[in-house]
Amino acid sequence: MDLLRHLWKGIFSLIRNNLKPKFYSNHRTRNRIRNDSFNEKELFSQAQEALKQRRKIFLEVGFGDGKSVIDIANKNPRVSFFCIETYSKGVNLLTERIQDEKLNNIFMLYGDAIEIIEKLFNNKTIDKIYVFFPDTWPKRKHKKRRIINTYTVNLFFMKLKKNGVFHFTTDNINYAYETRTLISNYFSTKKKVSFSHNRGDRPITKYEKKALIKKNIIYDLIISN
Repeated sequence: MDLLRHLWKGIFSLIRNNLKPKFYSNHRTRNRIRNDSFNEKELFSQAQEALKQRRKIFLEVGFGDGKSVIDIANKNPRVSFFCIETYSKGVNLLTERIQDEKLNNIFMLYGDAIEIIEKLFNNKTIDKIYVFFPDTWPKRKHKKRRIINTYTVNLFFMKLKKNGVFHFTTDNINYAYETRTLISNYFSTKKKVSFSHNRGDRPITKYEKKALIKKNIIYDLIISN
């Protein structure tokens, strides 16, 4: 019975990892968007127009309070920086920061990141994809909500240009090693996947400061396509 149970557990885990992450729509109603003119369809249309500029494309999935978006976009004014979030609080904060900094190279999107990426970006068009400190969903029943699984690893590297960069960061050791395994499986024996000894162009965020106070180890995976 134990062998059979472990076998079924392995099968279900394999199936779950190959499905789209479950989008938790309740996140979108925790805080109301303060800007009454905020329109998801309009933002998507603006992003489509921005793609016609033929600039380098950076994408951050889950931008939190938007600090990393502002920092990287400021340092790369000729890059079109797209960013996606499901938390309305984060959208409000980033909207204010974009206005304060007077930046015109940031294109914010709101909703299901996977659905947006599949619809908006053609294959081999993105130069960099950032996923900094995503929600770890530590409970087993919630693991299907993790943004990183086999499905999304395949999607991200499919959208990245040749030599494009995927940068993933977490302070959760389980999530870190699982993600490394998923990327290793994607590349098979073609590429050695290991944690980076530097932070790349990732700025220090409020979340990271809290993690360091707790003496958590920060894991960076910076992988070229």
